[in-house]
Amino acid sequence: MGYSIWEIAKAFIDDHFELAVDLYTQAIVVDPNNSEFYSDRAQANIKSNNLTEAVENLMGRPLVFFRSFGSGVLLSADSKFSYG
Repeated sequence: MGYSIWEIAKAFIDDHFELAVDLYTQAIVVDPNNSEFYSDRAQANIKSNNLTEAVENLMGRPLVFFRSFGSGVLLSADSKFSYG
């Protein structure tokens, strides 16, 4: 296993969002049914301004979608789009 939960959390806290995305991707390979990894990777993608990837993390995964919506990930992503 090439990651640890603490290492991922530290990357996110230290604003190393691209590293966090990479580490969450490794975690998903090990545990592809862990909806928290997808949701957290979506948050890291939003912080990295990778909005397409963030949405892809949520699409087709109803539990991830609802968890993320509840934590404000979708609202955060929505605020990054400019309308008009």
